[in-house]
This record gives sequence, C-alpha cells and structure tokens, in this order.
Amino acid sequence: MKRKSITKRFILAYALSTLTILVGAVMLYFALNNSYVLVESMADVYSPSTQQLQKLSFEVGKTKMLIKGWVFVSPQTNFPDKIRLKHLQEKEIPELFKILDQLSKKWEPKEQQQLKLIEDHFINRMLPAQRKVMNLLSSYEDYENQELIKEAKSLVADKDDEVMNITNDLVVDIGELMMLLSGKAEEVKIQAKKSMNAFKLLIIFIALAIGLGTLLLASFINRSVMAPLKELDKAASLVQRGNLDIQVKIKQNNEIGSLTDNFNQMIQSLKKQKEELEEYTQLLQKSRKNLKATNKTKDKFFNILAHDLKGPFTSFIAITDVLSKDPDSLNEEQKMHFLKSLNNSAVYLERLLENLLQWARTQSGTLEVNLQCVETYDIVKQNLKIISINAENKKITLQNKVEKEVGVLADPNLLNTIFRNLISNAVKYTQEGGEVVVSSKKWNDQM
Repeated sequence: MKRKSITKRFILAYALSTLTILVGAVMLYFALNNSYVLVESMADVYSPSTQQLQKLSFEVGKTKMLIKGWVFVSPQTNFPDKIRLKHLQEKEIPELFKILDQLSKKWEPKEQQQLKLIEDHFINRMLPAQRKVMNLLSSYEDYENQELIKEAKSLVADKDDEVMNITNDLVVDIGELMMLLSGKAEEVKIQAKKSMNAFKLLIIFIALAIGLGTLLLASFINRSVMAPLKELDKAASLVQRGNLDIQVKIKQNNEIGSLTDNFNQMIQSLKKQKEELEEYTQLLQKSRKNLKATNKTKDKFFNILAHDLKGPFTSFIAITDVLSKDPDSLNEEQKMHFLKSLNNSAVYLERLLENLLQWARTQSGTLEVNLQCVETYDIVKQNLKIISINAENKKITLQNKVEKEVGVLADPNLLNTIFRNLISNAVKYTQEGGEVVVSSKKWNDQM
C-alpha cells in the first residue's frame, strides 16, 4: 500500500483554509505542489538510494575486516565471524543490490550505468578475490600449512594488498555514486527553495487564510505528529531501562507510521543482538570450563607419569651404584643380569615417553590410527619383559597365558600402550609376592 504523505495533507488543509481568496489559493497550490513534487522526488528516490548506498558501503567495508579476520583470528570453520562473512557475501549484499536496482529505475542512465559497474565490481572482482583467501584456508589443516598462511596473509595483511585494494576500490566507487546522488538531492532542495521564494508574496496576500490554516494545521500536527512522537518517547524510555519486549502500535500510514515501524524493527534487532550476545557469553563460559577440565587432566597425567618414572630411575641408580663402586665383585652372570635390568628400564622409559607423545597427539587431534592384524601373545610377552624389573622388585610373578598365533585387528602402537598401562597398573597395585596373569578367551569368534 502506498504511503500517505503528511506534506500532501498539509497542502489539502492549507488549500481549504484559503478558499475565500480563490486566485491566491490556486497560485499557492501550484507553488506548493511543485515543492512537494521536488521533495517527494528526493524522499522517494535520492534519499532512500543514498541510505542504501551508505549501508552497502558499510557492509562491503565490514567484509574487509572479516576477510582479514579469516586469516589472522581463528582456524575454526564455524567461527561466528566466518559465518557472518559468508552471510554478507551470499545474502545481505546481494539483497542490497536488488533494492538499489529497483530504486535505480527512476535514476538517470548515467547513474544506472555507474551502479551496474559497482555490481560487476562486486561479483567479478571482490567476491573472487575474497573467496580465493577463503579457499586457501578452508579447513583446520590448512592453518597448519605455513605456505598457505603466508600466501593468504600476502593478500590481506596490508591495505595495498590485492584483496584489500579491490575491496577499497569498491568502497570508493560506492562513495562516488553516493556523492552524485547527494548532489542531486541538494539540487532538489535548491529548486524547492526557489519555489518557496516565488510564493512568499502570495503568503502575505492570504494572511487571513493562514490564521484558519494554522488552527487546522496545529490540530493535524498534534494528532498526527506530536501524539505519536510522545508515544515513541515513552517507548524509548522503557527500552532505555532494558525492556525490549515493547512494541508501539502503528496507527498511521505515513512518515510517522514508517518511523514507528522502523522503531519496532530496531527493538527487534536489539533484542536479537542481546540474545546473540548471551549465546556468545555461554559459549565462552563453556570453553572456559573445558579448558579447566583439560588442565586438570593434564596435571593428573603428569602426576601419574612422574610416579611411573620413579621406579625405573630407582633401578638405574641402584644398579649404577653397584657397578661404579665395586664392579670386580660381580661375575659375568650378575653383570648380564644388571645390564638386562638396565635395558628393561630404558625400554620402559621409552614406552612412557611414547605414552606422553600419544597423549599429546590425542589432545591436539593429530593421532593417526593404523589398523592391522596383530598377534596379542607377542605384544603381551614384550610388555611383560619390559615391566619385569618392577615385578622382580616386588617379588611378583608374571605369567603370559594368551593363546599363541591368535590375531586381532588393531593399531600395534595403541594396543601396545593399552597392554603396557594395564600390566603396569596391575604390578603397581598387586601386593608384594603376588601374581599377575594375562590371559585370553574366545567368545563368539571374538577374543
């Protein structure tokens, strides 16, 4: 529905108040009507066009900041700024061009051509340039590739780099068109001013009619402008106190009605932004909680690791102490026993370090699983040998009762780690003189 203009109602009220002076009223009507046409041209064409171009310039400028953040801020694919950039490229900016295309139907051919060049610049230059950066760093692994990082930075790091330069050129082109349309609006204002000067003498001639017109106009302004503005002011005060659930009822189909509608839309936008901010706050708190849990797990892991390192180092110190103080008192068999113990302790330490490395890989998400057929008997035998020095210190008997030549589908390194940790914990928590047995059992073609 076409919006009714308050200006047009003013003309009607003014014409009715000057019927007693017919000639002056007719001349005044044409003068005012001419001013109305000029102002309407500015209001319906140039002013909205300038506003949309200003919004387009702001959104294009925003993509410049977001594409730079794509490279420097976060490698996460679902990072809010990355989602926002795609939304701008694929929806919001194209919608602005659609609105401008409709408005440009009332422009001059030169202005329409300039808008077409701006749209071509966006589609054929800015979008490909920015998507080149987005494609270079499209996954978490891409951020691990220093060459891709370097290439992406070379496109966005400085204002003179390719993507920044193309985007800045587009902003400049939009600004030039805005200046051109603003100039047209100023021309309309000047013409309106000339028209007003032309009928100043007529206003003096119909001074008596103005009295009546003033009364009518005051009543109209109070009803159509002042009352709605007071209602808007009251609503704005409620919003200032944090009430975002308020909506002002639209009672008029004119500029005041449009202002009321814009006010309601602004409240909805503020409410949505508040909800998004609360959501971001919750995500931040969740991330903080996860970080604390990770640190707690890390501390626990290092405590366990320090405890497991103590045993092998104790053996190292005891054996090297004997060998360094009185090596001649030992026969060959005893020396070989000590050397085997040292070797077992070294292998045990190496396995602990492998555990630490695998834990680090797990935390960073780079752990690779290589499934293959593995004989469990050999793995158990190898780990019993490694932990035998700790078992001997506690006089614990180790037995391998796993069936030979029986394989399972698993990663050898991870399976080794599992058995090593299980047997190590079993020895650690078994009383002195006890027994640790590792056995297997088949059940429904499974081990």
